[in-house]
Amino acid sequence: MAKVWKNGSTSEKVYQTVADCKAKKNSIGSLDAREVATCVAIVDGCYLVTYSAGGTTKAGFVAYSGGVK
Repeated sequence: MAKVWKNGSTSEKVYQTVADCKAKKNSIGSLDAREVATCVAIVDGCYLVTYSAGGTTKAGFVAYSGGVK
C-alpha cells in the first residue's frame, strides 16, 4: 500500500498494537503536528505508519487517518 500519511495540527500518539490503538492506551511515542510518515497498512481502522525518529526508522499504529483513504 505505502501511502503518504500527514498529521493534523496536534500531536498524534503512536501505539505498538492495534488493541492499544483502538483503546487509545499504552502509547509508545507520538508524531509531531504536521509530521509526515508512510502508511503501510490499515488494520481494524488503525493505521500502521513508518517514520523517522532521530535517524532511526520506527513503526507503530495511529488512530488518525492522516488523509489516507
